Amino acid sequence: MKKTLLFVVVCVIGIPFMSLAQETTYSDTNDDDKVLNWYFAAGVAVTNDYKINENLAAAGMPELNNVMPEITFGYMVKGTKLLMDFEINTAFMDERTSTDRIQSVAFGFKLRGHYIPYSTENFFLSGGVDLSYLNNRFNLYSRGNVIDLNDLNPSTHTGHISLYNEQFYVGPSIAFGAFQKSSFPIRLNVGYEFSAINGKWRSDFANVANDFREDVQGRFYAKLALLF
Repeated sequence: MKKTLLFVVVCVIGIPFMSLAQETTYSDTNDDDKVLNWYFAAGVAVTNDYKINENLAAAGMPELNNVMPEITFGYMVKGTKLLMDFEINTAFMDERTSTDRIQSVAFGFKLRGHYIPYSTENFFLSGGVDLSYLNNRFNLYSRGNVIDLNDLNPSTHTGHISLYNEQFYVGPSIAFGAFQKSSFPIRLNVGYEFSAINGKWRSDFANVANDFREDVQGRFYAKLALLF
């Protein structure tokens, strides 16, 4: 079932990508119809509450924040009517209490296929579909721990839990481009993604008992991109 769903998602987002590739091939004789840009973007990603927060709260630990600043480095290929992006995204959050600390790191990739219904010399509006992979990691520490360099047997040291899970998202998005003829064109990307395929919480350092999936997560993002 998961493989079938992933195949359908890839087909859905692949159609505009193939169409854009065909469009850019046909427009090779007119470079004004094709725009290629690297871009850097910064903004915010808001995730539905994590299920694991219930377990953290029950243990009296700080919870994962569902709002995280996110930065992006991407590449855009834009034709007259179609646009596609490839992005690398990362987000980081550090929460502390007097006794504990939790660090959250997310890293992933995104493919975006858009149709452009409206465009002028300096402005365009586009909409379409995102396909994303995201790896979520968090490390939970008890503050005030001491590491004795004369005793580096890990079994004698406690106070650190490291977990991760993986998610595949799909969802709609829109983009607003402005100042396209200037030296610093910008874009506002906004989207909402639904968790299509999700993994259980795992650890690189231990077996995980009573594991479960973050299987009902949605994810909103809004980021401002500077093209160069």
